[in-house]
Amino acid sequence: MKIKMSKKTHPQFMFFVILLLIMTGISDDVFAKKKQKKKKKVKHWELSISVKSSYNDNILKYSEKYIDRFNNGEEPERFKINSLDAFLIQNTVEFKYRYPMFGKLNTRFFAKANSKFYMDNPVKDFVVYGIGFRQYLSKNCFFNFTFSKIPNFYVRHYKNADLTALQDDQDDIFRPFEFTKNDYSVYVQNSMTSSTKLRLEFSYMEYFYNEYFSEYDAYNLLYGIKIYQSLSKRVKLNAGYRYVRSKADQLASLPLEAGEKYVDPSFDEYIFSLRLSFALPRMFGLSQKISLSGKYNRRYYTTNVYYKFDPLHTGRYDFVYRANINYGFKISRAFTTSFFYTWNMRNSSSTIEGNKDRIAREKDFEQNIFGINMEYNFKF
Repeated sequence: MKIKMSKKTHPQFMFFVILLLIMTGISDDVFAKKKQKKKKKVKHWELSISVKSSYNDNILKYSEKYIDRFNNGEEPERFKINSLDAFLIQNTVEFKYRYPMFGKLNTRFFAKANSKFYMDNPVKDFVVYGIGFRQYLSKNCFFNFTFSKIPNFYVRHYKNADLTALQDDQDDIFRPFEFTKNDYSVYVQNSMTSSTKLRLEFSYMEYFYNEYFSEYDAYNLLYGIKIYQSLSKRVKLNAGYRYVRSKADQLASLPLEAGEKYVDPSFDEYIFSLRLSFALPRMFGLSQKISLSGKYNRRYYTTNVYYKFDPLHTGRYDFVYRANINYGFKISRAFTTSFFYTWNMRNSSSTIEGNKDRIAREKDFEQNIFGINMEYNFKF
């Protein structure tokens, strides 16, 4: 596959190379000198920089139906990508400030920017911005608040006939399916014992789609619980459960004759996650760790619209599977590297017999991602 550098990806590639040179030039002697200081200076600021390079074999999560159409050169107006797969560069920069505002209880403020660039497929590029704070209520308990925003996220191109059985004079025009997302999240975490931590979380998320698909505007409510358990000095386990309720814009609940496109993407979702990590014996003087994780989602669309008006949502349910393996090691006190592989799959169907095949052909997908992540933390 021939890879081209777009105007967007070229600076990011150079950033990746420069950062890699800086990181590899850091020696442990620098940290050794800091250890010689008699007085330990309190460091309030922390800068974290990470660069992740990966390969994704299905960047738009296409089903076999659309993979075949792309490979056969059909519907060129639909496919605004140069390839189904892509190499990615993901850069994350985060500033943290820590200060004991209330006695000895720390308060932490942070700001973060995360950019993801798809080489040779810049239509898929996006950035996430976030700010937040963490307040300790005691030595073992704290609450955390974050606000994050995705200014623009591209999903793929659609035409009206993809989404509804109704016809209009613009039925064959492909338009970008894009949205802006605002996420307000809070969680409270408490150490129940020396080996057990409990986290409760809540999120309110807003989705605003472009003018072509504004009927998809929605808000999501997320409720979650997570348990962190140390099974031994080297083995840790965490398990989580999340429930998401998504409600579409008011247009979806209007009588059919008042709606424009007759779609209602509202859904209920149940998410189960599990992660097991092992601290391995040191190798060549480096600490190393391997982790295995999995996630299982069950999503049920709740619309009552007649399925021929809303064939992609009425009666539909999704089963989504995710598995990940990660191997990481610490090169120095500030620099860590990890290698990872992630597998994603979605199986979709319908409670309506006559609509099962269509939903499966449209929404089933499989995706493989693997790569390397490098992170540097600097306190000052």
